[in-house]
Amino acid sequence: MYLWTSSSQIKEMARTCSDFELTMRSITMIIFSSPYRMTKLSLSANIPVKHRDVRTAQLCPLPLNLLECSLCINFFPYRDGPVDSQWNVSYSDSRFSDWSSNPFGVGMYGHEPTMQKSSHNTTLIGAYALLEWAGTGVWFYGTMRNGEYTIQIDDGIPSSGDGAIDGVLFGQDGLAYGFHKALINVTGNTEMSSITGATITVGMGESGTVRLQRTINATVNSGSLAANPLFVVNDGSEWSAETLYGNQSHPYPCIATSITGSSISFNLNESVGFALYGSDDYQQGLFVVNYSPRSQWTELNQLKFIATGMNQSQTYNVDITNLGANFNLASVVVYSAIPSPGNSKSISANSLASAPLPKPSSALLPVSRSLDTGAIAGAAIGGFVAVLIVAVLVVLAIRRRRRQQEAAALLTVPTISDLLPCGMSQTQRKEVAQSEICGW
Repeated sequence: MYLWTSSSQIKEMARTCSDFELTMRSITMIIFSSPYRMTKLSLSANIPVKHRDVRTAQLCPLPLNLLECSLCINFFPYRDGPVDSQWNVSYSDSRFSDWSSNPFGVGMYGHEPTMQKSSHNTTLIGAYALLEWAGTGVWFYGTMRNGEYTIQIDDGIPSSGDGAIDGVLFGQDGLAYGFHKALINVTGNTEMSSITGATITVGMGESGTVRLQRTINATVNSGSLAANPLFVVNDGSEWSAETLYGNQSHPYPCIATSITGSSISFNLNESVGFALYGSDDYQQGLFVVNYSPRSQWTELNQLKFIATGMNQSQTYNVDITNLGANFNLASVVVYSAIPSPGNSKSISANSLASAPLPKPSSALLPVSRSLDTGAIAGAAIGGFVAVLIVAVLVVLAIRRRRRQQEAAALLTVPTISDLLPCGMSQTQRKEVAQSEICGW
């Protein structure tokens, strides 16, 4: 199936896929940056006949924080330029008049974390930002005057915003899990309107699981830079391992192509989501499912695409095709979910992700000996009683731990680690924090 631009097509395709018994489900997204610059990303999964509809599973809600410069947020009529005719990207230590080929935005959160975050600003009435995602909630942050902007969720009626100063412009949770779009539209210009970021709530793993995270770099360096062999260059395609911006202070290793039609693919298993990261600059495209020009500034480690709500038990093939723009990929962050161990609080997701599975050792293997029938029976009964006692203790410990977690969730704000950097204050984070119902 091919999706070209509209979120309504995505919704319709999702309904269609869930109504049929498929042996393969394949989704192809055409990601536009301008009428002449676009990239195709397809995601296919081998799913058995009578597969479970992922929408009916009890997915864990997870808040993802997005900087306004994230490529998941689309700005219209243009992403960057004069503030009175479009949106303008601003940094604490960079002025638009200082722009030149491939400059880094100085003061952008992530480069200098102690400095002010970047923002998108405009005085143009009718300018708007669009965010599309699969999940249940959305929040926008920034500065706008009361009554000088509207918010629209999906095909609902636009509502007037209450205004905020470097705070929450709008927030809504409790949407039915599925594909949604949120549009924030500027309707007045008494003062400059500014967007500094957003948060979306997505589904990542089922209830009772622990989220794990691993990063797959697109390049490897064993004496010389090369493409990670996990990424398969498809027939007739040209990709190369490159270090971008090497003449500046932030050299950036990645795989890249400028050839139309070039594609790469890779497989993922035991995954509930993944995210693609790369840089954005005036030669790159904005990889969203709508038209929107590219940024004039160079921005590293930008989220280019994220998929959530995937089936942990399936194997997925991801295919990325360049259809006319320069495209680079630096890393893939993969998310998986395993049953909560429910034992020691000292066990963290990172330690579980990095710890190798134990291998049998000959020194620990049992030694064969002859035992009489009475000894065997006694050993069996004793072993059974010991196992029973241990099982009861484990169950009691798990129940006690769950009661402690539930009580703590009522008293404190959950400490869910963010997938994406965000310049929100602690107060803003508390406003969008979700309950720790997944044991994260």
